Amino acid sequence: MNRQEATQKIMEAKIAKGLTWEEISKVSENSETWV
Repeated sequence: MNRQEATQKIMEAKIAKGLTWEEISKVSENSETWV
């Protein structure tokens, strides 16, 4: 899987689960900039 494919999978999962970048950053313990 290349970077573009990984980005697409992440975006699809984010949209399907209705998550925000803020929610993802809290769970991953990173700032929104790094997510």
